[in-house]
Amino acid sequence: MAVTGLTPYDLSHLLRGPCRVLYAPLKQAIPTKLKDIFKVEGEYEPAGEWKDFGATTSGTSYNRQFQTAGYAIEQATGNVDEEVTDVVRAIQSTFSEITPELLQMMEQAASIGTVAKAAGYSAEKQVKTGTVESLEAYRVAFVARRPKGQGADVTEKGGTVRGALAAYCMYRGKLTGDQAALQVARGQLSSAALTFQAYPESGQASGQEHGIWMLEQSGTIE
Repeated sequence: MAVTGLTPYDLSHLLRGPCRVLYAPLKQAIPTKLKDIFKVEGEYEPAGEWKDFGATTSGTSYNRQFQTAGYAIEQATGNVDEEVTDVVRAIQSTFSEITPELLQMMEQAASIGTVAKAAGYSAEKQVKTGTVESLEAYRVAFVARRPKGQGADVTEKGGTVRGALAAYCMYRGKLTGDQAALQVARGQLSSAALTFQAYPESGQASGQEHGIWMLEQSGTIE
């Protein structure tokens, strides 16, 4: 819904939360459309080996940083040109569903153990911690949507009308070395803040090896 005049804007381009965050192992094929990550109608179940992180206690953020080096000459003040020396892309969120899978990812643990139920105690899931030599890589995606009724609506086959979806998928993300804290306190939900940094995915064209933005357009799903 476009508004014209001296200060024009288009409400159909707005994006809002809450955000859905998913992950998958690298053996899951690189997505080329939203449907490769989750069903875009009905119950919106994850596709293939994609899994939901679930509830979050704060918004999900995407950060992009270009690091540059400048060229200077004696005949001019300041740089006369520059080149990009590094590109850093990251996804950060605070997850509040403290599952064995989340703890395994946070600790970079080798496996999730199981203790069977027996007399005097119930079954358990266990995540053992120790030294880490290398970080596991994952596919990571987050999904938001446009506001409904502002010109960017999608009608599903069942008749449900919703705002169009917008997502970013990081092809190959690894946890950063930042401190990961899991706090348990009275009067607040426990949560774990994790940050994933993008690394190049082999087989992708130069300039396209980190990930993909997918912006659903308004219309009717047939």
